[in-house]
Amino acid sequence: MSSTAGQVIRCKAAVAWEAGKPLVMEEVEVAPPQAMEVRVKILFTALCHTDVYFWEAKGQTPLFPRIFGHEAGGIVESVGTGVTDLKPGDHVLPVFTGECKECRHCKSEESNMCDLLRINTDRGVMLNDGKSRFSIKGKPIYHFCWYLNLSVSTLWFMLAVLPRSIRLLLLTKFVSSAVEFLQVLVPP
Repeated sequence: MSSTAGQVIRCKAAVAWEAGKPLVMEEVEVAPPQAMEVRVKILFTALCHTDVYFWEAKGQTPLFPRIFGHEAGGIVESVGTGVTDLKPGDHVLPVFTGECKECRHCKSEESNMCDLLRINTDRGVMLNDGKSRFSIKGKPIYHFCWYLNLSVSTLWFMLAVLPRSIRLLLLTKFVSSAVEFLQVLVPP
């Protein structure tokens, strides 16, 4: 078990305080994972056009302050109750939405678009309790989809585990684009 399991941790994150304004590196508090949640130390991350679209407030409901990013790779730091297929130390890559494992899409091999956990870009909080796991000095910081990646640590509702050979290849290719994105979005 992680020495920080069950505790609030602090990490750095690129926070969007307003639509279209430069991201600001901030120290963010990350709450411990709740039931069926996983806290992950992010090693590699990037933004895609979807993140930028919502950062510029062109999407559904603008919601700020917010941490964007839904493409990343990292290591499980701690897990909430009910998580049985992941443990601290596992290398993981997120999917942009979770799986309930019960709906017709989750039971089908032809789709990953869960009926219950569809991509939700305008909520900014976790599905199970309607709260954000991220804050700065007590002020909630909202996330994108069901998790966020432009932070050193994050929480995900559900994750996929990849074999070592695949994850090493993906993470090697991922790191250069992640560094380039962050250098553009968060100037030194």
